[in-house]
Amino acid sequence: MRSSLKLAACLAAFSGLCANVQATTHNLGPLTAGVPASFFGSALPGTFTDYFTFSVPVSASSSYASVNAALNVGPTFNTVLNTMQVFLDPNGIINSGDETLLGTSTTPGNTSLSLILGPNAAGNIYLTVAGLTNGSAGGLYAGAINITPVPEPEAWGMLLAGLSLMGTIVRRRTSR
Repeated sequence: MRSSLKLAACLAAFSGLCANVQATTHNLGPLTAGVPASFFGSALPGTFTDYFTFSVPVSASSSYASVNAALNVGPTFNTVLNTMQVFLDPNGIINSGDETLLGTSTTPGNTSLSLILGPNAAGNIYLTVAGLTNGSAGGLYAGAINITPVPEPEAWGMLLAGLSLMGTIVRRRTSR
């Protein structure tokens, strides 16, 4: 009888600790290179980790993710951002063990985070945003993800041809 009471008390205490941890998944769908994708998060008071899933086209090179504003409105809404991470996720299932960490931005206690990534593989990617909301109604935040396009091989060829032409013109002028 005593052991079952102890077990019930431990379960109640553990469930009370876990009640404030929140996790939400948002699907942003396929992103288009050069078109910023906005995202928005909200949470009740306590700690939170939000997941934003999206896919990057093959013609994209790098991605920029920014949680640019934690919307703090007096005692009602207050958000403290801690960590933002971007993962390449081949199978599209969050936390399945096949993810590759592409980048992390950690600034505990800040109201904004940003992260710039170099060239990455196309495919399924997800962004995590973690923090604490301690306003009486919780907290709000917003951000954007921008994927930059990769220059096509023809563009590089045109650049090299133009530079060669300019070099030829300069060489002719200096020899006169």
